[in-house]
Amino acid sequence: MTHVIPALAGMTEPHATPLRGQSVSLFKLLRRERKNITRTAALICIILLSPAVFSVGAKALDSWPDVSKGAQATVPQRGAAGSISAGVKGYWDNGLHLQSVDDNVRIKLGGRLQVDGGTIWADRRLDRNYPDFTGASAELRRFWVEVAATFCDRVHARLQFDFTDAPAIQDGYVIIHKIPALGRLLLGQVKEPFSLEQLISNVNTTFMEVSLPTDAFAPARNPGLEISDSALAERITWAVGGFWDVGSLDLGNMSRVLQGGSGVNLTGRITGLPWYGQKGRKLLHLGLSYSHQLRIDDLLQVGTQPESDLSGDMLVETPQFQADQVDLVAAELAVVYAGLSLQAELFQHIAQVPETHWLWGYYLYLSYFLTAENRPYDTAKGIFSTLQPRRSFNPLNNSWGAWEIVLRYSYLDLNDTGISGGRESNITSGLNWYLNDNARLMVNYVHADVYDRHLPTIGHGNADIVQSRFQVFF
Repeated sequence: MTHVIPALAGMTEPHATPLRGQSVSLFKLLRRERKNITRTAALICIILLSPAVFSVGAKALDSWPDVSKGAQATVPQRGAAGSISAGVKGYWDNGLHLQSVDDNVRIKLGGRLQVDGGTIWADRRLDRNYPDFTGASAELRRFWVEVAATFCDRVHARLQFDFTDAPAIQDGYVIIHKIPALGRLLLGQVKEPFSLEQLISNVNTTFMEVSLPTDAFAPARNPGLEISDSALAERITWAVGGFWDVGSLDLGNMSRVLQGGSGVNLTGRITGLPWYGQKGRKLLHLGLSYSHQLRIDDLLQVGTQPESDLSGDMLVETPQFQADQVDLVAAELAVVYAGLSLQAELFQHIAQVPETHWLWGYYLYLSYFLTAENRPYDTAKGIFSTLQPRRSFNPLNNSWGAWEIVLRYSYLDLNDTGISGGRESNITSGLNWYLNDNARLMVNYVHADVYDRHLPTIGHGNADIVQSRFQVFF
């Protein structure tokens, strides 16, 4: 995780606090955050009550020629120009769906809930430097509510509210599709197009947490503008955009967060499928991401937790250092062969200061489905998507869902001339049980080795983490 220490005092980015052994009353949370929830409800109303505005724009866009490649959906026939039927129909399909009878407006309400728990052990060297690191703990990892709307198949809007800690916006954007010579135009808060593992939704990740270098280096969600498209029947995808580096948008402190941005990121990604067969049961994915970050006289600090969110301690972390520019590069590889898959990425972090600092890392992991499924792949986005078990969990019908075993090795080096953030290597094994399309149980075991860190001084230390997650999403 890259930490930015703004030059203006007091403008710090909020961080979620684990609920270590605490019970939280939902009623107290709602009462304490009633002002922020009121703002959130107002934003939802704006989305739900303004389809006419988007519909007018979408109808104008319909006069443009459709130049999309490999599009699967067609625009349905509509009623009289300029009118939207007052009738609304609703149904449940992995979320609550509402749509106008003429299909011009479609709205989906969804959410996700992830609850984590586990135990951390460490040797005396780590325990001495991090006295609060070890022990059993539990946390509400994520509690999000989502609203998505589509207008005339040309305009898509999404708002994703995070109530895990202080109410914040995760995703919040509008996309215009099928623009000649551009493809898709996105405006708003979204993940920057960088890193295969980072772009996969957190409800679809193979492990409970992303790898060491992904968390340390990959930019996450930021407000900005992005254009993207696919070519050659979605065998190639690309995306490029400019973003204001502020991170999560706290609803209770929005203006201050935006004013405390640390710079501008110019980020792009390209992916290719040299091999794709049997509707994705066999494929080879190659990708390359690049981000050039222009800092605004900010101090930079790079570090990460040991692939667990149960403790806030970072076993490897650089001291603060000045960085006027940062260049990030990530090379991606993924292979799927029926139930077996391999995924790997190599990261390079180059900080431009009076001296240039080179930090790097990589990960490699394998997964195998014991129940004949395969990792589903979204060719339009160049990422892996949501698994649907062949048979949902139902013991009365002798159906036990989908089972996946996983193994990962990750390495992160935060040491360079003048910087001694330490080195860490992790081995993570796990078991995923997909009960149905909307529920999953995960168990991970992490063995972490830490080397050569200065302040605190750690020549060599190790830790073991056993953790589990139950998630529901729709």
